[in-house]
Amino acid sequence: MMEKYYRILGVRQDATIEEIKKAYRQQVRKYHPDVNSSRDAARKLLEIQKAYEELVRQAPTALAVVEDNETELAVRRALQAYKRKQKKRMGIMLVALLLLALVGVYGFSDLFQPSELILTHGGKTWELDLKSVGYDGKNPDTINRRQLGLWLKLVKKEVDKPAVDARMKRLGDPIQPSRSGMVMDTDVIENEWISRIPKIVNRPQEIPMIPQAPKVTEEQLQLVDRQRIGKYTTYFNPDNRSRAANIRLSSRAIDGVVLNPGDVFSFNQTVGQRTQERGYEPVTKIVQGEYSEGVGGGVSQTSSTLFNCVDNAGLEVLSRFSYSKTPTYVPAGRDATVAWNEPDFRFKNNLNAPVVIRTKLKTDALTVEIYSTPDVKVDRNPVKPASKRLPPEQSVTPGQPSDHIELPPDYNRPDSHHSSKNDSGTGDGTVDSGDSGSSHRSDGQTGDLSGADATAGDTGGQAGGDTSGMTGSTGGTDMGSTGSSSGDAGQSTGGTTGSTGTDPGSTGDVGTDTGTTGTDGTTSGTGDSGSSDSTGTDASSQGTTGSGGTPQPNGGTGSM
Repeated sequence: MMEKYYRILGVRQDATIEEIKKAYRQQVRKYHPDVNSSRDAARKLLEIQKAYEELVRQAPTALAVVEDNETELAVRRALQAYKRKQKKRMGIMLVALLLLALVGVYGFSDLFQPSELILTHGGKTWELDLKSVGYDGKNPDTINRRQLGLWLKLVKKEVDKPAVDARMKRLGDPIQPSRSGMVMDTDVIENEWISRIPKIVNRPQEIPMIPQAPKVTEEQLQLVDRQRIGKYTTYFNPDNRSRAANIRLSSRAIDGVVLNPGDVFSFNQTVGQRTQERGYEPVTKIVQGEYSEGVGGGVSQTSSTLFNCVDNAGLEVLSRFSYSKTPTYVPAGRDATVAWNEPDFRFKNNLNAPVVIRTKLKTDALTVEIYSTPDVKVDRNPVKPASKRLPPEQSVTPGQPSDHIELPPDYNRPDSHHSSKNDSGTGDGTVDSGDSGSSHRSDGQTGDLSGADATAGDTGGQAGGDTSGMTGSTGGTDMGSTGSSSGDAGQSTGGTTGSTGTDPGSTGDVGTDTGTTGTDGTTSGTGDSGSSDSTGTDASSQGTTGSGGTPQPNGGTGSM
């Protein structure tokens, strides 16, 4: 080790103390900070100082001499100054490193810390990393609104407490009361909050809630049967007791059913399976052209009557299957045939108020009516009235379906058979204009060439029947088919207009319908209780050549 110190000072190992001191002073002058300010010089000076101190300390006491105080003092001062500079430099470096560290940490957190939309409600919290939906941390327009909306819908499902509508299963049942609700206002979040998202990011925000009122109240259900919005009547043979019993049982099953806005009615689910255990009977005879599902034959008359009433009320038909291509208890194509599995008749209450189904059963007639609240707005459809003269009955095997039903591919889609207003007939006192000199009417109903089963121009819109399907008073004017023997119930031969008579209508009330005669013939109509110069049955006529008609009791009047 001593050799190293001699080498640092540049002296021999047998050098005297004076030689060591002389070499030391020379090295100090060479590396003193005033001469050489480099870091290497400062380190070299420290080595020289240490080597000199070690050599002097180990020198024999006898050889020790008084040190050069000035030189030592100068060296110590220089070394102290150097150490102070080193400490200052180290301090500056530490501060710089600390600043760099702080900047680094801040930059790191800014780069990787998520920008969260935090929603709170009822003690629960929902968080969305906005960067996962495209947010760049600055511009709200970079947020994917669709993805944000999907997330808000999930939150909405958890926080919403929707209003509860008042409900009544059947007319007269206890009413389940309504209840107001509170729902999440997503519009405020999407349209107001997002525009200022930089100010609320990572800060919990209370979810905005708005009150929601029920759509149906107890008061509305108490008034649900005040306004009739639809009505339809069909006729049946009361002597066919099994079939009449099935109509009676199925009509009772739908009577009084209440539907809130948006509710869907299913005939099969409401009436249930037609089995003998439930009171339905197998039939031996059905109306010609009718489908029978075996046990419960005749139930389709109930569903068809309901369908025409629903159509008249302007409610939305969801599925309806037409089996008959010929008139049965309803005009051709106006049936809603049902069977237990399929087909089914379904419709939706598309109004903004509840509705109720009512049925009325007479000896030979089934009437279905639909009612709603007094203030409901309805877009009603005119429908073709049913003829009271039924086709012949045909025998079937009791308990066996009469045929195999092939459902169309679009059966479960919105009703493709739904008649438009231009093909809905002439019920409710509307005018039906027939084609002159042809064997068909403008509504597409093919006439009976025998004239034995039709009323002129479909009885002048249910002549003497139900005005607007509501009151059972005077029917509308009939401009029926002329110049042929076609029509629904016999028409004037060579005449220009149909005749008149009385018809009990769908409610059985007697009304009067006034018509005029043709230019080259006379007509005198009959109602249900009188006839004169006529072969028709339902307010019909068959004119020949004459000068006028004769009034009949409860019948029509003819004139030139």
